[in-house]
Amino acid sequence: MRVVFTAGLWSVQILSVVLIARFAAAWFLPPTHRVSRALDRVFARPFEPLRRLLRRLPFRVSIDLSPILAVLVLQPVRLALLWVLWKLP
Repeated sequence: MRVVFTAGLWSVQILSVVLIARFAAAWFLPPTHRVSRALDRVFARPFEPLRRLLRRLPFRVSIDLSPILAVLVLQPVRLALLWVLWKLP
């Protein structure tokens, strides 16, 4: 059982790092760069609900904050996995 939760924890950590890399690529690489295009293809569909949520805000943001919001959503999942791992015998 511990192996399953450890794998989940590692998956959340890796996904968080990839999300931060996507956010950095959006800032520092042109949209036509192959890394930017590859990350956009991977994350376009999962980010769409977060983008819709951000569009409903009363203020407009000129940058895409959906990767940061996704990392913030993943943190409680990470903490829950850590808590379960800590409680397991």
